[in-house]
Amino acid sequence: MSASTILTIWLHPDHEEEALYHIGEETLTEGGIPFTVTHQPEERVTLDIAPPFTVIHRQKQITFVLGEPLTPGQIEEIAHEVTLGAIFGFMVKGEISLSSESTFNNLERFPSFEKTMKDQQPLSF
Repeated sequence: MSASTILTIWLHPDHEEEALYHIGEETLTEGGIPFTVTHQPEERVTLDIAPPFTVIHRQKQITFVLGEPLTPGQIEEIAHEVTLGAIFGFMVKGEISLSSESTFNNLERFPSFEKTMKDQQPLSF
């Protein structure tokens, strides 16, 4: 299995089994994507609301190393888990399959974008 894509999710530790089932089994396994899972220890995260108020919550990070790229439909399924509150958020690094013949890699540099940025005039106020 060559690691072409890394999917990282953040979740409440109490939702770990549910997230592993929905993302690992329903989305990845049923989609034919081989993967390995790495668990990070639970951590306490401080959110600064407005000084002097802060909120501390628990979160856990799970990383899926995928053998094949995700499809846009699979990314939508994972995003749906965020809207349901099963996970806090996710990040995809690497290849995303746009069609059977086309793959997008968000880790590669974009020469045309860099050229466009070099040609931009600096903003002055």
